[in-house]
Amino acid sequence: MNILEIKRMDFCYKQRFVLKNFELSVKEGSVYGLIGKPKSGKTTVLKLILGLLKTTSSTIFLKGQNFYGCRDKIQGVVGNIIDLPYYQNFLTVRENFKYIDMLFGYGDLRITQVLRFIGLYKYTNTKVRKLTAAQQKCLSIGIALYHDPDFLVFDDLLRDLDEDSRISVCKLLVKIKDLGKTILLSSRHYIELSSVCTHIGLLESGRISKEGRLVDFIESDFGDLIPRLQHYQL
Repeated sequence: MNILEIKRMDFCYKQRFVLKNFELSVKEGSVYGLIGKPKSGKTTVLKLILGLLKTTSSTIFLKGQNFYGCRDKIQGVVGNIIDLPYYQNFLTVRENFKYIDMLFGYGDLRITQVLRFIGLYKYTNTKVRKLTAAQQKCLSIGIALYHDPDFLVFDDLLRDLDEDSRISVCKLLVKIKDLGKTILLSSRHYIELSSVCTHIGLLESGRISKEGRLVDFIESDFGDLIPRLQHYQL
């Protein structure tokens, strides 16, 4: 079953089509990597899914439901990291969770569960500005995961991380997948996603030009795609 369905979606910006007849399906329990060059429309797609941008018609379905114009309902079923980090540098790790818990009221037990899961329990009382880049990324993931959504959307999550940090964050993403969650994440670089994604889609000229299981890409069943993906790693 697909957790996300986008059907023939158009989006214009400054009288230019960013997306044209765009279609995308994401299966439940998968990790879908959306790959594209800068300004290819990756972030636009994710913002449209989250209701941060509006389409001209209802073409996006989450868990089989049309949430067009219902931003509050989307927030209830999706966790996300878009644009800015979701934490406050001047607060401790726990204080950041206490802050968002004012919205949910889950209490200290849920905070402790999430801190243990993301590997930051021993940093409970550490100011966020003192964490490493990888730890800050894990904190953002934990905040997105806090209300236990089935679907998580991450924009350029692995950007600006060194190799060790990237590996650390990818291990957390695999743990989230193993919980039965579905993840959609964007990247400019195919190599960043190769250790975590089950499916890959290449965004070109406003639509998905090629997509499939990661194993299909690795086995080069898509002809000229691998050389093109190598270019995306620059």
